[in-house]
Amino acid sequence: NVRGVFLCTKFAIPEMAKNGGGAIVNTASIVAAVGIRNRAAYVASKGAVAALTRAVAVDHVGLGIRCNAIAP
Repeated sequence: NVRGVFLCTKFAIPEMAKNGGGAIVNTASIVAAVGIRNRAAYVASKGAVAALTRAVAVDHVGLGIRCNAIAP
């Protein structure tokens, strides 16, 4: 979950910056906040996606790049 989000973001940001900005939408999960039984790795990976989303949003707002996550 996290590696794919990270790599897509890593390569998308330079292209978005060249074009004056853009939007990244990641798929997190509500389990990042509440957790579920017997799924520690999944919960941890979705929590990492949520944290990465917040970090990218803060780091690249000056470039006109927005980063948000949906959490079904």
